[in-house]
Amino acid sequence: MLGIYGIYLCYNGIFQEIIVDDQIPCQLQGGPVFSRANGNELWVLLLEKAYAKIYGSYHKIESGLASCALKDLTGAPSEYFIRKAETLKDADLCWEFLEKHDRMKYILTASSETN
Repeated sequence: MLGIYGIYLCYNGIFQEIIVDDQIPCQLQGGPVFSRANGNELWVLLLEKAYAKIYGSYHKIESGLASCALKDLTGAPSEYFIRKAETLKDADLCWEFLEKHDRMKYILTASSETN
């Protein structure tokens, strides 16, 4: 068995096959350095490795918008709303954005920055 996988991602608007091997970065104590699977699942680690390959490194994919990840996985267009202030007007604009896109049957996600 070669341990080579082809994973299709929509990168720059084009579905591309990203070839990765099954050599996952691990800690000295054991276990993966970055994401963790739920049990013996390998797909999470391979998908993360494919992302790291197309974006240049594991550290470059450390955070981001969930809508961007869905775009990479599905090829579907995405929109996002960033709250700029803790004001009632901004909250109303956010709610309008969510209601509009919910009526259009869009997939809705939420993301937050990590500090």
